[in-house]
Amino acid sequence: MSTELSSFLQKDSLLLYRQLAAIVHGTAAPSCKQHALTAHQLFILIELKVNPGQTVMQLCENTGVQHTNFALTCKKMEARNLIVKERSTQDRRSFTLRLTDEGSALVDCINQEIKDRIEPILQQVPQQLVDETHTGVAALAQLLEYFPDAAKKPRAGSGIPSRRARARQLEQGA
Repeated sequence: MSTELSSFLQKDSLLLYRQLAAIVHGTAAPSCKQHALTAHQLFILIELKVNPGQTVMQLCENTGVQHTNFALTCKKMEARNLIVKERSTQDRRSFTLRLTDEGSALVDCINQEIKDRIEPILQQVPQQLVDETHTGVAALAQLLEYFPDAAKKPRAGSGIPSRRARARQLEQGA
């Protein structure tokens, strides 16, 4: 590993993580408040938009929501007709979750709201910096593939694409 990268990982990575978390919170929090959602609920809705038909355990793993909090979180979204629970056709003891049309529309609406918040900021950024950032993010995505816990590969046959594949899906849909 290069000395420069090692130095970054030791000194700057936590600061960068903190700054990115603040940006994500700052852009998503107003929409969560406006639509009466928690951050966990938003993460679940986004995950179901990108990868429909996941089990509770898959969603917990992919969103970072603890299993103990999941049932209540989902019941609230079911009551608002944002998600539906369906018995698995492969295992009658298991359930999968998917977005309703209303839930899908809400994710699309929030995505647009976030884009509307970010766009004026990005218009002020010089194009060269935008290009360099795009290249850097692509390189970071490749680097993350070397971290087994940060870029977990889904179980074979789960139908859930890797984080890299999800990022490509979101990029193509944006």
